[in-house]
Amino acid sequence: MSQFRVVLALLGLGVVSAALTGPAEAVDKADVDKAIERGVTALKKMQASGGGWSHPDQGTAPINPLGMTVGMSALAGLTLLECDVPPDDPSIRSAVRIVREGVIMDRRTYNVALAIMFLDRCGDPDDAPLIEALTVRLLGGQSTTGGWGYSVPTDLLDQNELKRLSDDVGSRAVLKTKPDFGRPDPDGNRAKRELSPETRKKLEIIATHPMGEGEVGLSDNSNTQFAIFALWVARRHGLPVENAIGRLVQRFRASQNADGGWDYVGVGGVGVSRPTMTCAGLIGLAIGCGAVNAHGKVAIDPTTDPFIKGGLIALGSCIDPPFSKTGREVPKLFAGQGNRTYYFLWGLERVCMAFDLKTIGGKDWYAWGAELALANQQADGSWQGEYGQCGADTCFTLLFLRRANLAGDLTAMLRGKVKDSAQLHAGGIGGGELLKGKGLKKSAIERETTPDPRRPNATVKAAPRSRPVPKLEGDAGRFLDALLQATGAKQDQLVDKYRDSKGKEYTEALAAAIPQMTGDSKKKAREALAERLSRMTSATLADKLSDDNFEVRRAAAIACAMKEDKAHLATIVNLLNDVETPVQRAAYAALKALTQQDFGPAANATKAEHAKAVADWKAWLTKHGPP
Repeated sequence: MSQFRVVLALLGLGVVSAALTGPAEAVDKADVDKAIERGVTALKKMQASGGGWSHPDQGTAPINPLGMTVGMSALAGLTLLECDVPPDDPSIRSAVRIVREGVIMDRRTYNVALAIMFLDRCGDPDDAPLIEALTVRLLGGQSTTGGWGYSVPTDLLDQNELKRLSDDVGSRAVLKTKPDFGRPDPDGNRAKRELSPETRKKLEIIATHPMGEGEVGLSDNSNTQFAIFALWVARRHGLPVENAIGRLVQRFRASQNADGGWDYVGVGGVGVSRPTMTCAGLIGLAIGCGAVNAHGKVAIDPTTDPFIKGGLIALGSCIDPPFSKTGREVPKLFAGQGNRTYYFLWGLERVCMAFDLKTIGGKDWYAWGAELALANQQADGSWQGEYGQCGADTCFTLLFLRRANLAGDLTAMLRGKVKDSAQLHAGGIGGGELLKGKGLKKSAIERETTPDPRRPNATVKAAPRSRPVPKLEGDAGRFLDALLQATGAKQDQLVDKYRDSKGKEYTEALAAAIPQMTGDSKKKAREALAERLSRMTSATLADKLSDDNFEVRRAAAIACAMKEDKAHLATIVNLLNDVETPVQRAAYAALKALTQQDFGPAANATKAEHAKAVADWKAWLTKHGPP
């Protein structure tokens, strides 16, 4: 079973690969239109009395008193506009007010990016200064690895600008509309305005002082893909985003997994490839092609680029032919955590629309997704997955059904330049080699590997011994038994539960289960344990780095990299001499991510090479010291 099939079980699709086929009959347009109408009604009903849509994650940092309300309201407003709700509708007017007022001091990446996209779609020329200010904020939040974390910096805000923006927003209670409401010109551009001296000065600072991931939080491909589209929108307004897009392209080229997909963290393949994040990677490369081509350069040729080919092959394995074509029953998807199907559908739509693909993997992606969406629409017209209660799943599905294509100008640039992955799969353009992992750049952070038979145990020096883990009892024992007895989608759901639930029993059960698991299930459980530990305090991580269970030590090293915790660099260097190979490889991956240095050791290093690598790390740490 491939990694992508495991992840599909996580999504709750419950479908099995089928032979490549041609496009199916299109789904009935009347049925789709009715589903969209019901979905719009449901989305409007989710609007709170204050005029916005609320996300349950309000956060703990004083980023914005409205929490995720700004971003969710922008997403809802954008969706309603794409579903032909008129701009003078009370729901749209309220969303505009919430977003304009709330985003002025916001520094959440999701909020800032979605606000840029929504305000651009509104098409009010008086919003240009706000879009400009938000774009500068977003540019300032790009990490040195080309991605974005949850926050962008606040030091780019000054009181004069805040007052000016606040006064401007306060004086505009209505949204200007035109007959061609919200649409850019045929080339995708907006009316250009001269950048203010303050903006130009900030852009110079950003260009000469790029942010490190430790300053904004470890970047991830989910936040990054929202920032991607916001940059594309900002480009229409004449903002200089080319360098940022260039770094973004390098990020996705450097972190593509051997199977063609991308994981969540996105700086070295420490996790399993995910369909949602593979969409993010392909969208990033698509925008890279569009931005480069628009400026007459050929840094990325979409007709031959191996990273795009590999990503499309991987994405094609994530879907099946339409259910009506195969005669299979459309599965009923569960509601709640772990079901990111609707999030995936929106990513799938953006990728296929950007590259102008009618099929992917020889399968009619729209018919498949539309049948899945229509069969799982709730009685109230909404869609309920992991992001259902706040309305995000309903937005994602409506945007998919509408084929919203928020980057039509990008589609025009790339039309006819990329082949369906079915042709690549058949070997027409080297797809067979890509399926074997050839031609893809090695990840910046290596996946941990099984012990290399060419490397004797003698290469490990002064290694702490792993001690047997006591048999688990009580709740931990029951959790362990349940996880090991489960299979397929049920096991994936339990892994997700153990990743997110509170209590040390879940940590113990997950860590004890991993050595008894194999293949993709083991990889997914390891990723879950690392994500779980990344939420722990620095002091707790210090203990986990010396835990008796080597899987905990391994996960703790990765967790330090995930949360950019540099307090334990000396301990992680010592883990290069751990008796367990997975711990050594995780320590090496973490050191590279935390320091942006690479002294080795390689997986097949000799005893002398291994010792030199450890010495080099210690020498670097002595010279530069802990943070």
